[in-house]
Amino acid sequence: MAGEPVEAGEAIEQMLQYMARTVSTGDFEKWRDLWHPNAREFAPNTPAAVGRANLLYGAKAWFEEWIHDMAISCDEVHVAGSWAFASGRLTLRSVSRREEKTHLLAGQFLAVLTEHEDGRWLMYRYCYNSSVPLAGDG
Repeated sequence: MAGEPVEAGEAIEQMLQYMARTVSTGDFEKWRDLWHPNAREFAPNTPAAVGRANLLYGAKAWFEEWIHDMAISCDEVHVAGSWAFASGRLTLRSVSRREEKTHLLAGQFLAVLTEHEDGRWLMYRYCYNSSVPLAGDG
């Protein structure tokens, strides 16, 4: 279909914006549902999270113990059938609920997504960096 790549690209951008909103609103359950069972996340200063179960292992506490403000801006999206990748910029400001501590992550991301049989796009691989020093760096 001639319109499919544009529509799919828009759907992927919307999914990434939705992911940022789920983080910003602290909605762990909706965020969890955006990840493929075989997902992998490559975050700065941490071992790779291999599989959704490992990715979710510490995420619930991360959602509960911190208030987040996340923004994502896509620079490019490419779709090839049921696979897609997107890259762009992200910022994540996290404020501890327990102590006076704030973390800022500002950098770039690369996301590989796959289309689920129900038509939703799911995060399959997600890697990102930070252009500012992270807590503990230095």
